[in-house]
Amino acid sequence: MADDLTKTPRLFNGAMKIDALQQSIQDTESEVGPINGLGAKGGDTQGTFDATQDPPDPVVEVVVVASLPPPGRDGYDTICSGNCMVGGNSTPVAAYRKKAS
Repeated sequence: MADDLTKTPRLFNGAMKIDALQQSIQDTESEVGPINGLGAKGGDTQGTFDATQDPPDPVVEVVVVASLPPPGRDGYDTICSGNCMVGGNSTPVAAYRKKAS
């Protein structure tokens, strides 16, 4: 059975702070394709990326949210969300992308 390239997983160190996690996810988007899933795997954060799509523009913004599902943000699309490992703690996180103008 062929791998599902629309759900290409990548692990990120669960000790990262949110700014470092955002940068790592943005870097991975530029190499693999747009993010489409977030969650925890063991003590790390796992993102899934669509390797069949071109790198996105604009890049995703990854932020800590108060709860899941995440609130909407004016001018942004909610891409995905999940409980992730941030600074060593399980934390609700959402990825948003600025809407095209």
